[in-house]
Amino acid sequence: MPDKFKRNELGIFMVDKLIFCLRLLSLAALSFLICGYAIADDVKSTKVDSAPLTIREALIMAIQTHPSVVMKRNEYAGSIHALDSAKWQRFPAVSASTSASQASSNPVTILTIEQPLWTGGRITANIESTKAKAIASEAAIFEAEQNISIKMVSAFSEILRLQSRIVASKENVEEHERLLELIERRARNQISPETEVVIATARLQQAKSELIQLQTQLANSKADLEQIISTPFNQLRIPVIKLDTGDALEPLLQQALDYSPQLNRLRYEVIGADFDVDAKKAVLMPQLTLRHQEFWGGNYPNNMTYLAINLQPGNGLSAFSNIKEAQSKRESAESNMDLVRKDLADGIRTDWFKVQSVRAEIEIYKKLIEATKKDYESSVRLYAAGRKGWTDVLNFRKEATAAKYQLADAEWSGFLAMMKIKINSGAIAEYLSVLDAGSANGL
Repeated sequence: MPDKFKRNELGIFMVDKLIFCLRLLSLAALSFLICGYAIADDVKSTKVDSAPLTIREALIMAIQTHPSVVMKRNEYAGSIHALDSAKWQRFPAVSASTSASQASSNPVTILTIEQPLWTGGRITANIESTKAKAIASEAAIFEAEQNISIKMVSAFSEILRLQSRIVASKENVEEHERLLELIERRARNQISPETEVVIATARLQQAKSELIQLQTQLANSKADLEQIISTPFNQLRIPVIKLDTGDALEPLLQQALDYSPQLNRLRYEVIGADFDVDAKKAVLMPQLTLRHQEFWGGNYPNNMTYLAINLQPGNGLSAFSNIKEAQSKRESAESNMDLVRKDLADGIRTDWFKVQSVRAEIEIYKKLIEATKKDYESSVRLYAAGRKGWTDVLNFRKEATAAKYQLADAEWSGFLAMMKIKINSGAIAEYLSVLDAGSANGL
């Protein structure tokens, strides 16, 4: 067993609890600062249909009302009761029994009080195991809040991405309507063939179908977000897109690993599994009990007090099998920590490189939008002069719209990656203040 997971039974969690409490303050930063903001601005009294929903408010709603978070809070409350129950094992146990036989019509009643004096560490191990599991259950609340926060920002950014695409799509429909009017006039004047009218009509219908598809996706995404936050809304306040992760990846990775509520939960699950192993081993040890009995009826004395030594290792060699089972669970829990650590690091790296890539792409797409806009406008003029074909005009129009789609995808995928980095590294509270400062009305 690694030294870092061994614990003395008498002072078992003082250092660990202090470390966890310090981390808990960091883990609670999001909930405390976000909720503090909510109270200051009376978010609960704000009607969602009278003001655009900010990403901060959406986060508050998600972590306060989502069933997955509520479930973890209830599980934590249950773990506290389980810890209280485990502590009662150190107190006396009271039992009573009554028996009668055919030889005597006078029933015998026995009241027994047992006070455990030494159990080979079983009671202490059970208490400390339950304590570790309670701390892990507390960390699971923050883990659930972190998970639902990421799910919420994914839905939030998807809505804004679709909204940006819809703006470009509506402009595309309007331009295709203008081009159709242009070619219809030319066809009526017998300047252009009817086939070009057919092509323009088909392109217009295609643009309208694309718009309808985007609006359908937007409606579905809006429903997803409303389900996550358990509240309907009419508008979103568009946050500023600020992509700045810093130049160093390794400190960010370490920050995320130190902050991770999932790793904290697993760490205390490993500690709890350590004590489960100790509890299973204690079954092989005799137990010393102080026992007092009161008798009524029969030929027994009135009372009797004595020391009792009990050894109950179970059927056959089952105790050794139970120890092996507990040790396997402990090793599995530790292996799970390594897997989660790797997945978390991989996720941070992916999001970090995504942000770096998007920062360069955004500038390129902005220049591409300007270039395709100029090419499209130029193609319309050249077509009127007979120097461009009608298909060329429509293709330039398509490229202009595609460039705006690419910019929308890049901006909001980068925003999502940035938000995931901030959430996973515990820096979301500060980042929200930056977003609030530059937000604007949206959908």
